[in-house]
Amino acid sequence: NHEEPSLSAIRSEAAKRYEGDRAASNMPKPKVGIIPAPAEMEITNRQLIMRGKIALACPTEFRNEANLLAEGIRSVFTGPIEVNENVTGGHIVFYRGKMSHPEGYQINTDNGNIEITAATGAGALYAAQTVMRMIELQSYQNPSDQLFVQGVNIEDTPRFGYRGLHLDV
Repeated sequence: NHEEPSLSAIRSEAAKRYEGDRAASNMPKPKVGIIPAPAEMEITNRQLIMRGKIALACPTEFRNEANLLAEGIRSVFTGPIEVNENVTGGHIVFYRGKMSHPEGYQINTDNGNIEITAATGAGALYAAQTVMRMIELQSYQNPSDQLFVQGVNIEDTPRFGYRGLHLDV
């Protein structure tokens, strides 16, 4: 025995959904071309310019993620790129650290280089993908031996317990 909802119940549910959609549309818009927008992002006034050779430093457990980032950078940078399994020195340095979520990460550019902190390989992977979006458009338009990166400080964790996509056609 199934009862059809009343017209007022349908209107009430529609109004709730409309208000929820309006609230979602008021979310902060992404800056620096990072989609989805990180949970926290501070754009600094500093532009990082990497010239000559780019060195990536990483602990052994983040070697795959560092290599993936190096491959992405090779598409916009004509100079040599070196990946080393250590955490001293480097233009881009991966650190293993505690995060509030296993897939979370932090990116800091205050020291003139890119410092990535993640607890797991998944967090390091998402950070590497974010770094690729920090590279300024001019580097994509004219690959050279200079890499231009917008200075930002980011802390990001997944907003939902799953990743997915719904396509409604």
